[in-house]
Amino acid sequence: MLFYNGEIITADAQNTVATAMVIKKNKIVYIGDAAGAEFFNCKEIVDLQGRSVVPGFCDAHCHVVLAGVQGRKPLSAINAVSLRELLEALQKEAMHVPKGEWIQAEGYNQEQFTPAKHPTRWDIDQVVPDHPVMLVHVSGHLAVYNTKALELCGFFESQDDFPQAFIEYENGKLTGLFRETAHFRMMQRANFEYPDSEVLNSIQKVTGILKSYGITMVHDAGAYGGPIYRALQKAEQRGQLDVCFYPMFFSCYGKEAQIKTAQTAIENGYFTGFGTENLKMGCLKIMIDGSSSAGTCATREPLAHNHKTYPLSFEREEIDKVVLNGHKAGFQITAHAIGDQAVEAMLDAYEKAQEQYPRKDARHRIEHCMITQPDLIMRIKKLGIIPVANPLFIHQWGQLYQKYFGSRSDYVFPMQSYLKAGIPVAVGSDFPAGKTLSPFESIAAMMDREVLNHAEDLSVLQAIRCYTYN
Repeated sequence: MLFYNGEIITADAQNTVATAMVIKKNKIVYIGDAAGAEFFNCKEIVDLQGRSVVPGFCDAHCHVVLAGVQGRKPLSAINAVSLRELLEALQKEAMHVPKGEWIQAEGYNQEQFTPAKHPTRWDIDQVVPDHPVMLVHVSGHLAVYNTKALELCGFFESQDDFPQAFIEYENGKLTGLFRETAHFRMMQRANFEYPDSEVLNSIQKVTGILKSYGITMVHDAGAYGGPIYRALQKAEQRGQLDVCFYPMFFSCYGKEAQIKTAQTAIENGYFTGFGTENLKMGCLKIMIDGSSSAGTCATREPLAHNHKTYPLSFEREEIDKVVLNGHKAGFQITAHAIGDQAVEAMLDAYEKAQEQYPRKDARHRIEHCMITQPDLIMRIKKLGIIPVANPLFIHQWGQLYQKYFGSRSDYVFPMQSYLKAGIPVAVGSDFPAGKTLSPFESIAAMMDREVLNHAEDLSVLQAIRCYTYN
């Protein structure tokens, strides 16, 4: 099959743009001009009429299965622009849910409200007193639980394992807002379970969306652990994975669950890369700090808007141990690390692991790797680490980053600096925290950083390479 008379964007090291391409048995066998393609004597010919062909996109960080499962829920808070509108939506939803059953809503953003305040459990209690409610912030890193939910999860009887630093109180009273580890503890107690059939349907649904955008591979950043991997294997067995999946070993239920997930993967004797062309075992992942949009990430200096410094979710020794054990076992390792303190902690751990057990081409990663100053970029290059950026967030929350990080916002996703240093930065949407799976919106965000530092803008060819080859 011949494609000619267009722009064949190869995304190779030289950013070569050819005019013709030949495909044989589902493989690209020729890139060049139309004259060179005559050798193949193609029976099927496509005149591109000046249009472009790009490589299949790879979303290097998204929560595909999680998004599919969440998408089955009838209520989404994502479009509420006021507290009143949000509460009305919750009240309406409660009319269709049997009394006592959970109501889950994802995606509210208090920055859209006036004043920009989080809801409280008392707000929710007024409109939904008879259902447990979990109202999750757009970042996924915090949630508001109403009184019924707190009672059902036994919070009032037992809270020894909840870090008080991540629970909000107002005048000494619990508001229902749980951040980071405290939120994930609540999720674990709520014990949401999804049947394999639901997860399989979710995979098929979201896979269709991926294909429509030209995404041919996803690095799924994980969610609920075992049930997700089982469903992906079933989908592969049934020939339902039309997109290549690279799932990370990760549990969203907090630090202990993530350590256990990593230990189990290591003890089972497998390591990164095992599998088929459509489904390959990915990296071990931990989440060592908070959120950028919620302003809870671990920074080296206090945040600009509240002069607070939030702690890492793991102790440094715990990070070092997980990284060392996974590295030694042959896994690619990665971590959710947004603040510069978190990025530094991962670089320290990778450096220690390589000193003890040198390993070529380990390709360890840092997910988000958001606030990255020049000293950190130098270390990333030296250690051969792959940052996985989410430039789509710049268009979603750029002004918020200026508010939270001040002058450090110049170092948010420093894409051009990565490329100049020879670092193969990859790109992910982080959907559903990112508003869309569309690669084109992420490419636009790489080309025009809007309110942030334009010295880090990329050309269209550079941006495509980040979303494909890198």
